[in-house]
Amino acid sequence: MSEKILQQILEQITKMQNNIESIQNEIKDIKENMATKSDIKRLEKSLDKAHMESLASDEIILKTLKEKVSKIDDHEYDIQALNKRIFKVEREIERLTHQ
Repeated sequence: MSEKILQQILEQITKMQNNIESIQNEIKDIKENMATKSDIKRLEKSLDKAHMESLASDEIILKTLKEKVSKIDDHEYDIQALNKRIFKVEREIERLTHQ
């Protein structure tokens, strides 16, 4: 064979090797992305679980707040009743001091 043909064959082999390396790199990237997708699914499950726990916690907080508001309302009525008594007593004291 002539030197020129051998050189052309060598060039073709080199191009093929470069193409094979490129394909291998692409396959490697695809595999890495596939692993990343499974990681994302795992993270999504963790986030869903955390969200559900947060909702449960929010419900407990709301329930507790409603109970506290109810107790505050009860105390508000007690305070209003005491204020009325104090007002009556103060009014009577004023009336007696001005006689």
